[in-house]
Amino acid sequence: MKKRLRLLAWLITLTILCQMLPFSAFAQSDIAQTLVQRRVSASSLDEQNDLSSVTFEGGTGTPEDPYQIATAEQLDAIRNNLSASYILLNYIDLSSYGNWIPIGDSSSSGFTGTLDGNGHSIQNMTITSSGLDYSAFIGSALNATVKNLSLTNVDIEVSDTHCVAGIIGSAVDNCIIESCSVSGNIRVTTARVELLIGGIVGSFANTSDNSGYYPSISNSVNRAAITVDGPDFTTLLSCGGIVGSSDASIVDCENYGEINSISRSSIFTGGIVGDCSANVTSCKNFGTVFGQSNNETYTVAGIAGRAPTVSYCVNSGSVHGHSGFKSGGNATGITGMLSSFAGFCFNIATNIDSTYGDDSAASIAYRVGGAKVRNNCYSLNTTLVNGVVPAESIGTAQANGESLSYDEILAKIREYFPDFELEPDVPDEPSKEFTFKQDNLSFLNAPQYFFLGDELNYWKYAYNNPKQKRENYPKSLQTLPEDSGRLHLSDDKMEKVTRNLSESAHRWIANRIKYTWTGSCYGMVAISLIHYLEPDRLPYSRLSVSGVDDNSLTYQLPSPIESHEIEDFVNYYMMQQFLPTYYKTWSNYSYNCEHNFEGTLNEILNSLYKHHPVFVSMSNHQILFLEVLETYSDHYVIGIYDPNEAEEQRLTLYKDAYAVDDDPKIHISYGENNYIRNYILSDDLDLIDVRNYFDITPDHETQTDYTDGHIIIDADNDFGFIFGHQYYYRTENGKLCEKNSNVKILKSSNALNEDSSNNLIELVFPKPSSSEDAVLELTSSGVNDASMLLNDTMLSVSTDGPTRLTYNEQARTIDVTSSTPTGVSLLLTQNNPSEAWPWDTFAVDVPQSTTLHIELTGDSLKISGDYLSGATYATENMTDDVVSGGDIPDGMDNVTIVNKNGSNGNTTDIKTPDPVEPAELTVSVSGGTIIQINDDAFAESLTTHTAKQGDKITIMANTTDKFNGWIVNEGDVTLDDATAPTTTFTMGEKSVEITAEYKDDSTEPVEPAELTVSVSGGTIIQINDDAFAESLTTHTAKQGDKITIMADTTDKFNGWIVNEGDVTLDDATAPTTTFTMNEKSVRITAEYQNSSTDPTPTPTPGGNSSSGSGGGGGGGAAVLIGVGAAAAITAGVFMMSPVEIKGRVVLADQAAVPGAKISLLREGKVVAQTTADENGNFSLKAKRGSYELTAAYTNADGQLIYKTIDIKAPAKDLTVTF
Repeated sequence: MKKRLRLLAWLITLTILCQMLPFSAFAQSDIAQTLVQRRVSASSLDEQNDLSSVTFEGGTGTPEDPYQIATAEQLDAIRNNLSASYILLNYIDLSSYGNWIPIGDSSSSGFTGTLDGNGHSIQNMTITSSGLDYSAFIGSALNATVKNLSLTNVDIEVSDTHCVAGIIGSAVDNCIIESCSVSGNIRVTTARVELLIGGIVGSFANTSDNSGYYPSISNSVNRAAITVDGPDFTTLLSCGGIVGSSDASIVDCENYGEINSISRSSIFTGGIVGDCSANVTSCKNFGTVFGQSNNETYTVAGIAGRAPTVSYCVNSGSVHGHSGFKSGGNATGITGMLSSFAGFCFNIATNIDSTYGDDSAASIAYRVGGAKVRNNCYSLNTTLVNGVVPAESIGTAQANGESLSYDEILAKIREYFPDFELEPDVPDEPSKEFTFKQDNLSFLNAPQYFFLGDELNYWKYAYNNPKQKRENYPKSLQTLPEDSGRLHLSDDKMEKVTRNLSESAHRWIANRIKYTWTGSCYGMVAISLIHYLEPDRLPYSRLSVSGVDDNSLTYQLPSPIESHEIEDFVNYYMMQQFLPTYYKTWSNYSYNCEHNFEGTLNEILNSLYKHHPVFVSMSNHQILFLEVLETYSDHYVIGIYDPNEAEEQRLTLYKDAYAVDDDPKIHISYGENNYIRNYILSDDLDLIDVRNYFDITPDHETQTDYTDGHIIIDADNDFGFIFGHQYYYRTENGKLCEKNSNVKILKSSNALNEDSSNNLIELVFPKPSSSEDAVLELTSSGVNDASMLLNDTMLSVSTDGPTRLTYNEQARTIDVTSSTPTGVSLLLTQNNPSEAWPWDTFAVDVPQSTTLHIELTGDSLKISGDYLSGATYATENMTDDVVSGGDIPDGMDNVTIVNKNGSNGNTTDIKTPDPVEPAELTVSVSGGTIIQINDDAFAESLTTHTAKQGDKITIMANTTDKFNGWIVNEGDVTLDDATAPTTTFTMGEKSVEITAEYKDDSTEPVEPAELTVSVSGGTIIQINDDAFAESLTTHTAKQGDKITIMADTTDKFNGWIVNEGDVTLDDATAPTTTFTMNEKSVRITAEYQNSSTDPTPTPTPGGNSSSGSGGGGGGGAAVLIGVGAAAAITAGVFMMSPVEIKGRVVLADQAAVPGAKISLLREGKVVAQTTADENGNFSLKAKRGSYELTAAYTNADGQLIYKTIDIKAPAKDLTVTF
């Protein structure tokens, strides 16, 4: 959003903006602040900023006494005097300037002076102008000198332009560019007939006789990514990492930026220079170079597309060339086909590809190049040319160079570059070493640092019972909030990390925190690495944590259980691994890591040799490689930071590959991990810090949605995915049977603790056409879970048996079929909901079905199936949190959910076909009267009246004296308050008989049963007010008694475990605690560390012996919804709807017990009552959940007999047997 506002700042006048925004909002906006600082308008350069009164910090503007620049305004004032000399005194931040207008923006008004950056940087320059001849910090320069200057984090995105670069767009004649660097992004979307683009300089032209002068670019570095995005009109494109087109010599320059260039016709692209008429010497390229000509051939090279002489140069970046039209293009490691001489050059790239046509047929490609003369040129012997290792020489030209092994070519390169590594030292990176108890976090990636007390007990149970539904948890845990034991991230931080994403992308990420926590190691490693490399990115003083400031060490941060801010901080970075930009790069890196063993190993080692940490993902856990500790003939010993451990750990990194499914992977030995899935170098810090917690750095999330399709499934279940009538993926009996070549498989295997909830795989594939059916075959007999992210929707499904799901994304239709009645839960999130249907998400739960059809139209949701009784639905709009939902009426086989658009906002309603007029029913009250039906109040005392289903009935007891509550004798109604003298209920489908009970009735209260309390590893020290002197481990008690227990010792005490009984301890972590007896006997155990009495050691998720997993890499149960959980994901509205409980009361000989009193209790409170009919049958309604049901009757001897059973609502065919 900020970027959009900055673009508007120079396009729109203040008057229009004031009309668009409320004044208070406008005053605080980025636009207003930019206008205050720069007074920008679109009229002319003269109006851009009144710089005539700007004074410099010092200096007279001569070469001997240059003007001194300390502020952005002073920097901008260079345009007032283009021939003067200038020097920077400190770094300059241009983030508040919006769109930067190039200094010297035409050849007639170019910069002719000197600018000395003095080792300082200009940060956050943005250029978004269209139609400029020259787009760079300095647009045009003539006989000028620029040196010792860095531009960091540039954001240049322009169109209809000619010369584009970071430092100078067009340099003419005797210009000197020395010791300059650029990082960030440079992108051209449309251009003119000729486009010249480079990281440092766009065009360097010699227009006159400069005898005695030597224009040059030297000792400069480009790290900016350069993209020319398919201009329609460009017929000549020259693109290079340092300079696009040059008449000046290029010496001692390096490129790290990725280059992607597309032209309509002719193209010259190189890692250093595209087209050069002078010499290129002692340069190195490490960036990938890609060039494409849509209609003609191309020349793409690792160093120079075209140059007379290229010498003493090294290329490490892969080179790719393509023509969509004709053959004859060439891609080379060093220099292109039209170059003259290449000498003492080295190619160590992994791949060089040259193709043409729609079928990508092979074209010309060499490891060195097509220069006419080549002397002493060499290539790594594993470099692939068009997918194969080529012949060493082509005729006498040796276009592929002499083949050398990795060690041989490295030794040869160091003859000329003694300090050469595959990637040289990157400036501005720390020279210090990662130090434990300073740079690592003090707390561990273990549950006791993220959860306390009952929440920790909840996590233990949920983690060890991953397939268990919440309603089956112990009752003491069911009272805790549903997010207990989950990854915790506050709503505002979740909104911050997912801002500007599409609805489906937002849901894909947000769903990952709705399941049991499996670790936060990714966030912990990310924070440690970011603060170690660039502490200014994470100013700890801005954390709301007592005692923490900018001088605090990472080790001094408190744990998440001590600070909600730290919990947010860690889990905010934990969630960034799922953002589209990171996710795309991560999946590509993971795939490359599995298919480029040697290149990956060399890259990791060279980074470690420079003490640059490497962020590494194993199966389901993240660690930080720190340094190479020891080297042996077949392996290395690596020092690592593992967030599961307090001290530095050692890992074995092997020199040979680890084969999995015939793919060579980086081979390690660490705990039970045998290989790594992915890695990120320190150079890619912006990829880890995509959205800075404090907004210190710009937002690097450039996408609003994912670029690929994704499916996450349980690897233990058989599964098939069909698209376009072809299997993309299919397994049978746990074995892969079919896989489309376009599908990447990202595995989350080697999970410890045999936790099947983490045993997932993710399929990544090109987004399919939305008009074709996507079919999921869920063939396992148990629970089947799958989630699918396509073009503009996310669909999650969970079934309790084999099913086939067919989804047409364009039509928004879902069909689920099964051979036997099967429970189905569905959740769908779509982008861009309409005004007629304002919900981006809907969820449907169907208890059982063999055919289910769901269709989302423009203004309604249609649901049909062979059995919809008990089905529920919910809708949600994530933007404004509008939620609606309800039950589908019994007996329906098709319904339509519509938007009511009522006065209270958007709510839904259910339309059913041909509604039937409700039957006339009867209400009868004994011991009380009917005082109102709906809005009709009665003056007379009525004990009987007619009513219809849905009517609201109000009844009142004859007297409040000794009133003891209401009993529902007949009818399926639930009283709002069965203990109040005046209460209401809503008529169901049957007539109702209700009786008011009074205390002088014959029914006497039941004396509480005698129960037993047993304690292991501790003693009972008090019951109610009775304290015991002796040590008691067992004692009798009654319901309602308050029990106090004490551990045998506080040494190594680890908490209490309730083994039997439905009680909740006041504090399960305290050595002395209390609880209140319920209706059952209780057995409790004190746990101790390393104690044999500990029946279930505290589980730890993934990693090593004490480790937590990271939930990283798209794995984990994060997006699998679970049967019946769709509504809970959306809003929990289904849990609020009443459901039916039916049963029968019988004696041991199966004789009915008519008139038995039925009470339904929850947490000791009566929530509903009724009376069994003459056949012993009863029916009542309550909300979903767990209850105690008590049946009572008086036998022939006048003795009250009762029995209590545990049930779960809904329930049918219950039997209470006496």
